[in-house]
Amino acid sequence: MTSMLLAHAEQIITKVSQSELPVVGTPLTAFVAAIMAMFGVFLFYHLIEHLPRPKKNRITLQKEMVYVKAMISFVVLAMTAGAWDVWWHRAIGRDTLWEAPHIFLYSFAILGIITGLYVWLHTREKIWKRIALFILIVPLTAPFDNFWHTLFGVEDLTRPISLSWAPPHAALSLSALVTLILLLKVLTKNRKTPDFGFFGSMTFGSILGIILFLIMPFHPTEGWGAVAGFAGAGAFGAALVGVMLWCQKVMQGRIDATFMMLFTILFFAVSYDKYIAPQIQVLPHDRPPFWLNIFAFMLSAIFMDISRGRLAGITRGFIAGGIWSGLLLGFATRFFVPELQYGWMEISIAVLSGSVGGAAVGAIFDHYSKKEQVNK
Repeated sequence: MTSMLLAHAEQIITKVSQSELPVVGTPLTAFVAAIMAMFGVFLFYHLIEHLPRPKKNRITLQKEMVYVKAMISFVVLAMTAGAWDVWWHRAIGRDTLWEAPHIFLYSFAILGIITGLYVWLHTREKIWKRIALFILIVPLTAPFDNFWHTLFGVEDLTRPISLSWAPPHAALSLSALVTLILLLKVLTKNRKTPDFGFFGSMTFGSILGIILFLIMPFHPTEGWGAVAGFAGAGAFGAALVGVMLWCQKVMQGRIDATFMMLFTILFFAVSYDKYIAPQIQVLPHDRPPFWLNIFAFMLSAIFMDISRGRLAGITRGFIAGGIWSGLLLGFATRFFVPELQYGWMEISIAVLSGSVGGAAVGAIFDHYSKKEQVNK
């Protein structure tokens, strides 16, 4: 066992020195290394839990708000670096350890881990304990990602399912998602803190971005209809409306959905590019211009803000989902080569599905809102 692990470590060093790290080791050595990394991380977490709480430098609510904003920034920047990494592999195609996106991603993740552990060590609050646990999962996904590659090879960029739903990728996204949700809960403890609206909107925008990445295989054109064809637009309509309604409820401002959506668009703009390296096989068609995405996402958000308090959630969700799917999927076909263009039947299915998905979430929101009012 010792010689096997030494051989695995030697291969990592060799790959790093050669600036190459697509896959390291065999399935057996990669699996053992991943398990040992997991054991080491959770042992470290357990040791931190049993350290005595420092008697000095106790964190006040005001200081806690500073730390939570810093952590939100670190997690958002790490996920933005992940989006940059997606662009890098499409536009450049290299897969090395010392790429700028990798360096940024893990640097910000480490800063987030240090901050989270520091606050948890001082406050001993359960929510910070959970934040520390979930953010520690982010770097832990790297050795499991390597193990996955030893079994199935490097990601096939022509298959969106292999990008979003590969277990290590899904674990990375979900751990970041849960971390942001927990940080949002801490942030809302003091709404009077400066920049509350900015950091709250940035958090919601990043949450939506992660959710859209996770359901990307449902996207009729970006996901190539891998799961449900053009009816997959319903998943996007539901996600968009759901997060916008959630954001409006928590933030309680006037333009929450619009402000939030600006951050989501920035998140996706980092990874979006029509140019693809000649050696990379990704899309079977050209991508529509990014301004079409901007119009589709922003107009649905603007409508949600304008209609707040004027229409029922089910109606707002139906219209907002229809705006997004109608603008994006209704016009995207014009930018594809003739043999890959789709017709009115596919557009109708996409628009109806997007509207129904948004309406379904709006109806659920209406139901629980009425329930809350009754309980009050």
